[in-house]
Amino acid sequence: MKYFYSLILTLFLFYGNSQTYYPSGTDSTTYSVGCFILTTPGSGLSTWIEQYTFRGDTIINRKSYVKVYYSDDNIIDTNYDVNSTLINYSYIFAVRDSAKKVFTIKANQSSEKLVYDFGLSVGDTMNHYLDYSSFSIGISVLSRIDSFLVNYPAPHFRKKYFYSGQLSSSFNQFGEIEGMATAFFGRMDSEIRSGGCVRMACIQQKDLYIYKSCDTCDCYSILVDIIRSNLDEKSIGEIKVYPNPFSDIINIDFSTNQIAGIVKILDVSGREVLNRKVNHNKSIEINLSEVQSGVYIVSLETNGEMRFAKIVKE
Repeated sequence: MKYFYSLILTLFLFYGNSQTYYPSGTDSTTYSVGCFILTTPGSGLSTWIEQYTFRGDTIINRKSYVKVYYSDDNIIDTNYDVNSTLINYSYIFAVRDSAKKVFTIKANQSSEKLVYDFGLSVGDTMNHYLDYSSFSIGISVLSRIDSFLVNYPAPHFRKKYFYSGQLSSSFNQFGEIEGMATAFFGRMDSEIRSGGCVRMACIQQKDLYIYKSCDTCDCYSILVDIIRSNLDEKSIGEIKVYPNPFSDIINIDFSTNQIAGIVKILDVSGREVLNRKVNHNKSIEINLSEVQSGVYIVSLETNGEMRFAKIVKE
């Protein structure tokens, strides 16, 4: 009986809240994204943080839009200061949401593109562009409408739309959510719709979280965790680093092999803090007393192969 009443309450909340439409492109909204790539041999580790910031109204062809700025400076900006001299923001497109239809205009262009229509019914066809930079129109069919529980700033449900056609396959396997849709950014994938190297860390609107991939983290911590988790998935356990955690000195053991190559120490943003050649050693000792406490990555490049291990300085 208790389960029955819980189910009724959940359905009531869903249908009650689902009547509210959540527009895309609201001013003072940021999408923070983290990426980790294990690059080709010799190139090492690549990580970065991207941010899409919706800030400032503009009038184009007598219609009101919100400007969208992009930054890949590895900085989380919660001040929405797109004119900052400390962050390299680029104006990339503008967006407007009218009658549940989402339109974009690429910077320095004048023709808008329909990217979403959240007013469709199941079975309806949508002629649209996949993202703000697309050149050709595609066709998608709305196959079903579901719900998505958003925990911030208070628990509520939003409609989630699934399509066949251009917005189908893995690019849209988790659907597009009202007010949280991301496909119109282009190549970006997310925890909401995962894939590739890029993962959504959080969405903030007017300093309030709308989405976080980790309920107990702030945005930057989430991005660091994303990098760490991807490293754990891609590490090759052929080198032994100890002690771990360490205070000043680490030892790197190459097992029984005499290794010739390059050892690098990287921080979690991918910045190199040490680079040392190894000339047919079975093990080496490295003094890291000058680096700050935190998580670091040991990278070994030898014979065209890359190996990694994660270490923590106390």
